[in-house]
Amino acid sequence: MIHQMNLWDDSFQAMKAVVLINEETQMNSLDLLYVSNQYQNLGIGYKLFKAIEDKFPSTKMWVTHTHITIREISIFM
Repeated sequence: MIHQMNLWDDSFQAMKAVVLINEETQMNSLDLLYVSNQYQNLGIGYKLFKAIEDKFPSTKMWVTHTHITIREISIFM
């Protein structure tokens, strides 16, 4: 089951998380964690993920993904 969590500041999307919950295995996936630039380096991403962990306490393991793009590859080289 897919769950989305959004936080808006007035009409501006400040952060978003998308998680995929496998009720059978409890091997769950953090598919997206977005924090707007103006909210970065404030510990908000950590707090958001902590809230996700608290919401799904039966999780045995969280899997995260990095979506590599050509732009990111050139940055890492």
